[in-house]
Amino acid sequence: MMVKRPLHPAVALLLIAPVLGELVSGHQSPATFFNPVAFLVFALPYGCGALLCREFARRWGTGWKGLGLLGVAYALYEEGIVSRALFNPSWHELPALAGFDNVGGVNLAYGMVLVHFHVTISIAASVTIAEVLYPTRRLERWLPDRYVVACAIVLMLWAPVLEFLARGEQPLYRPPLSLWLGTAVGIGALIVAARFVRPCDASERRAVASPLRFFIVGAINTSTIFSIVLVNIAGK
Repeated sequence: MMVKRPLHPAVALLLIAPVLGELVSGHQSPATFFNPVAFLVFALPYGCGALLCREFARRWGTGWKGLGLLGVAYALYEEGIVSRALFNPSWHELPALAGFDNVGGVNLAYGMVLVHFHVTISIAASVTIAEVLYPTRRLERWLPDRYVVACAIVLMLWAPVLEFLARGEQPLYRPPLSLWLGTAVGIGALIVAARFVRPCDASERRAVASPLRFFIVGAINTSTIFSIVLVNIAGK
């Protein structure tokens, strides 16, 4: 028996991604997250990013491999172009690593955590949950072209809007132009790689794994990446 969902799957993913990326992660308090203005500025782009990554992976037929590459591109855009946390040696979430993590202008260990978080949580986990909720539509495209363009515009506006809002007491860090250009080139290369990665085969069309399996794999994966950072700190 097919269960009718109250939301279109694209709308569900638009909401799931910011809930995982900002609220469940503890990055924002509930009071901030549910503030309409804060949600539009800080949270909604998560949903647009997840939608774009999923949509292009489905349109190109590249499955989870393509989604992973697009997830890395999204992470580099958010943390390298928008927030610049990837480069800022004084980033507010970096106190334990400050002073030794920044190499060549890049926060290496912290950057690895950021990219890993966005690929696994902001993108992969969000898409997985949405597709589990809509199993009969998991192989479909969820966005018409005009909404793809709208999501892309929201993401592109994210950087200048955040720059404008932060211009007062604590302006955003401005990395060297070479790092910005390198990030942009990296994002472009990842998108091209996602477009031409080997298409998914029949094995990717099997039934969705059990929630317990997702929990075990996710717990091990996340614990491992954060353990690397803790070992790095302890070694200093």
